[in-house]
Amino acid sequence: MTKQRNSGPATVGHGFCHIPVAQCDLMRVEDGVPLEFAVTQLNCILDCVKELAGDGVQDDGISSRKAWLIEFCLDVAQGLGHAIEVSIERGGTP
Repeated sequence: MTKQRNSGPATVGHGFCHIPVAQCDLMRVEDGVPLEFAVTQLNCILDCVKELAGDGVQDDGISSRKAWLIEFCLDVAQGLGHAIEVSIERGGTP
């Protein structure tokens, strides 16, 4: 399968969730993802985390699994957000 490129701004590859013992990143935003798509995904993640956390408040707390999921999603959102920032700083071209 080939990557489709559009003519608009796109991400510059950037890793996140660094694992020091393995000297690598757990996750990575690839070169060439349309910035509009990346921003949409970031907003969806943040909306879902907000909803999940809000459910915990309404239900008098959340399970440890949900707390882990919230933390993981926030790490992903932070990494994606940083990749978007780097891409914008570099002009949106890989």
